[in-house]
Amino acid sequence: MTNSKNDLRKIYFMLRCTKDRHPNCIPMRNAAMCHDSVMEAHTTNLEFEGTSYCVAGEALVMKNEVKDFTNKLQNTKSRSSNPTRVSRIKVLVSQG
Repeated sequence: MTNSKNDLRKIYFMLRCTKDRHPNCIPMRNAAMCHDSVMEAHTTNLEFEGTSYCVAGEALVMKNEVKDFTNKLQNTKSRSSNPTRVSRIKVLVSQG
């Protein structure tokens, strides 16, 4: 089997929102789920490499669209009167 530039990549992502304190981050989880490629997203209180994240999830993205997808995640915001935005993002991409 040969690799092509259109291979699917599994992406694991973690988002930290702009809120300092909150019990959970359902609005950001819901906003992440609006992206077509996202298969699942969960609220969490995950610490990775010294940073805490409030949403974690996974997506399937074509290899040549990983950068575009990451940019879209970075620009995610909740749909509320006071929208919450992404302050930090960590993306891990499978290699095949």
